[in-house]
Amino acid sequence: ERQISLQRRSGSRPLFDPRSTPADFSVLKKALAYHVLDEINRVSSITPTALVGTALLCTMSRGVGRADLIRRVSWLREKVLQTGGHVSGFFDFPGELIGEAVNSALTVLGSMVTVVAGLLEPVYIVTPGKHFELSYYRNMCVHVFIHQSIIAVVLQRFIQRWPNEAAVKRDSM
Repeated sequence: ERQISLQRRSGSRPLFDPRSTPADFSVLKKALAYHVLDEINRVSSITPTALVGTALLCTMSRGVGRADLIRRVSWLREKVLQTGGHVSGFFDFPGELIGEAVNSALTVLGSMVTVVAGLLEPVYIVTPGKHFELSYYRNMCVHVFIHQSIIAVVLQRFIQRWPNEAAVKRDSM
């Protein structure tokens, strides 16, 4: 704030006036919209169904056994919590009860998940043609990882442009 007020006094930058300048009003609306969206994302809660859907979509159409699915959901839950995200209150189970939450989520997902029984353990596969529907649940938790995603994309692009560089300097980004 202090820097902005100093710039305004020095005359090096025109005053921001959203009441009389349409461009400034547009900037204000955009800033407000981003702020509201950020606040919504900050308090949004991730459901067990979103975690199970995300874990299943990450299998790339391969099946995943029950124990591995529970492990993936538990890992994803921990990552959500580490990044400051929230999980639904009823999902604050100790480790041994996560399986019950996974069962409940699989019931909600219904026909989007095919269960292959008769093996050592049930194997869950995204039903062919249901990836798009299941992505609705995955999209419920994507916002938690947006900052990490932006950094990953920037680093990936850097590696593509300069593959022989050993390190990435901050000022290069």
